[in-house]
Amino acid sequence: MFAKLKFEGPIEQAIKKINNEIKEILPKFKEIKEILHYIHNILRKRLMAQLQRNFGLILVPKRDKKITTSEELAEEYEDKYLFEWDIKLFQKGFRIPRFRENIEKKISKANKKLKQILKVKNLDRFNAVKQKIQQDISKSLEKPKDWLEKIKSKFYEKLEIINPYHEYLDTVERKIIEYLDERLNSYSKEIAIIEEKLKFKIK
Repeated sequence: MFAKLKFEGPIEQAIKKINNEIKEILPKFKEIKEILHYIHNILRKRLMAQLQRNFGLILVPKRDKKITTSEELAEEYEDKYLFEWDIKLFQKGFRIPRFRENIEKKISKANKKLKQILKVKNLDRFNAVKQKIQQDISKSLEKPKDWLEKIKSKFYEKLEIINPYHEYLDTVERKIIEYLDERLNSYSKEIAIIEEKLKFKIK
């Protein structure tokens, strides 16, 4: 953490202003350090990793086509957002979490079933089956969505305390905040992708 201060005018006046700034900022440094530790070690490395481990939705790029058993190691890589589910492509380049794979299989199976129903033009049955499938998959997303919202709530609560002092953070400290923010956004985007597929816009 660092402080960059710039003042114009007599040196004595500048020193007085700097001392006043330091007196105001220094007491907050310890609290901010503790918050950054909480964001890095509790929210990201524990809660976010556990969310991905139990309800994995984010597709993780493989390293040299190897699958890691370490969730923490897997988190070190940038996420990709792909809107088309190409299982052959994913098997080649990504580690697919089992939770995500099961959901995608259900959606794929449902698409085939709904297409068959549409062929005989039975709209009542189509809507009934679609609604049941939507409810079933949406229910499986309830726990991870709730978990995600709790992490977000704790994260944003901490950010409110840090934000007034954000300009004093160094690059590493800012990265701690940015990385968790990216992970939360990644997971939210994957939920949005699945929920869009659940609309079953069959042509």
